[in-house]
Amino acid sequence: MPEGVVGAPSRRLLRTPAPQPDESWLGYLLRLTEQNGYDSLRWIPERAGLKVDPMQGRWADLWRPGPQLSLLCEMIALSEAELAALCEPLVPNCLVRWKAPKVCPACLREESWCRKAWEVLPFTACPQHGVVLIDQCPRCHCPLTWARKSVSVCRCGEDWRRLSLPVIEHDQELTAARWMLAAWQGAAEAHPLAEAGVTVYAAALCALLDAWLSLRQGLRLQPQTDNELCHRAVAAIAPSLDDWPEGFFRYCDQFDDATLQSWQQVWFSRRSGELSETEGWLWVAAALEEYLEERWAGQAHGLVPKRFLSREEVGRQLGLNVSGVDHLAEHSRLSCVVGVKQRNLSWIDVRSLRRWQREIENLLPAAAAADELGIGMGQLRDLVRYGWLAPERGPLTGGGGEMKFSPQTLAAFLGRISQLVTPVREGSDFRVVSLNQVADHLELHELSFGQFVEAMFAGFPRPVSEGEGPSERLSRFWLRVDELNQYLNTQFDLDRQPAVFHYTVPSLKDVVEWLDRKQDEGENRFYRSQQAPLDAGTLIRCLIEVLGRLSTEQAQAEEGA
Repeated sequence: MPEGVVGAPSRRLLRTPAPQPDESWLGYLLRLTEQNGYDSLRWIPERAGLKVDPMQGRWADLWRPGPQLSLLCEMIALSEAELAALCEPLVPNCLVRWKAPKVCPACLREESWCRKAWEVLPFTACPQHGVVLIDQCPRCHCPLTWARKSVSVCRCGEDWRRLSLPVIEHDQELTAARWMLAAWQGAAEAHPLAEAGVTVYAAALCALLDAWLSLRQGLRLQPQTDNELCHRAVAAIAPSLDDWPEGFFRYCDQFDDATLQSWQQVWFSRRSGELSETEGWLWVAAALEEYLEERWAGQAHGLVPKRFLSREEVGRQLGLNVSGVDHLAEHSRLSCVVGVKQRNLSWIDVRSLRRWQREIENLLPAAAAADELGIGMGQLRDLVRYGWLAPERGPLTGGGGEMKFSPQTLAAFLGRISQLVTPVREGSDFRVVSLNQVADHLELHELSFGQFVEAMFAGFPRPVSEGEGPSERLSRFWLRVDELNQYLNTQFDLDRQPAVFHYTVPSLKDVVEWLDRKQDEGENRFYRSQQAPLDAGTLIRCLIEVLGRLSTEQAQAEEGA
């Protein structure tokens, strides 16, 4: 198999059949591998310059946009829109078995392609043929893997299409798989737990799967957990979700207090990341907590470990009112789940509260945030007033004291400006000025910087270049002086003198004298920081910055005179 070979952009595979509806993305690559006679699923992506490792379950490059993915589209004769639809999973990644595929031999016998539904962790059986999906080869007893060259044949040579599996006797065991498949196909009736979609139902199943495996087998649910075992668990727990939440409460009634306490502690202590943060998982965990509080009311052991707190309690811990807590929930800083018995109540996940409390320690006071951006406090407040920056704490968020900002908020704001940069044709003759100089000039003439940013995002004026200065400062963005002056002319009545940005070109002598003066004053950070040799491009940008600063000082001096 060739390593690191990049195919020509115009070269396509000899056979490129169209994807089937609801076909798995990895399964489609495997089908192309088989039909084109290659010996591994790795071969096609690697010809497009993508690195994948089926043995380790590493697929990130197959979902990362870029030139290589565009080249892969050309090789397999798919548009980027078709590829995006093929890559879209049915559920979040934490509910997908990326490294441990499953198949239905009966489905493969009818049509040899991999269904996307098979990748979903709690989808354990085929409702069409009434059989449990297999995740290991009956002949060699090895787990199924994507590191093979055929859709239906194991690496040991066993053709799974020839298998005859026992049919599930009890129709109830297929309820969960049947409902999920119908939901993905748009033909399912409403489910009481899936108000927000089938993802909630699948995640709730995983929560109950985890508890069942922990209590019965001493195991924790993993993406590669044996599918036969998962199916037995799904068959036992799925009925508890059919009459939500009463069916779930009746399911809990059959256990003694010690079992329920262990169950609740299992969920409270889980540290597996995204899986226990899904909405369906939180719904079931909240339902169990409410059930235990009611069942254990007045009992000596009735102290329930709290995963969920009221908004009032969270507000007391954060020093916010209820509206401030709601503000954090609306901006996804806190995870919120609706009460099960009392639907008018909202609970806050303790884990999200703890994460936010850690993030608060890294929040920047308003003065520090302004300094990070390279603007003044008045300009920062103006950005907040126009909605371009949102403080995480302070009067605007229902809390007291001064405004504070997260580094992520500042980075997101600068990132949005970076997307506006529209480079002009090389050789164009124009002068530029940095965005922080624009802010200073607007403040000098009592004009709104927030309003200017609003105009910039509306399309004019737009940044034309982005320098390599400090990544957190507005000074890295440059605008054309003539466009800036056109904007300034629109901010005054016709009988008033417009606040034109004067950009005179100083002589070389003036530049040298200015640098020497700033060096003596100890204020010229640019002069002190540029000790390493400069390339031509960097030198030009540095000279532009110096010219801009010098011309601004000259203009201010002229206006003062």
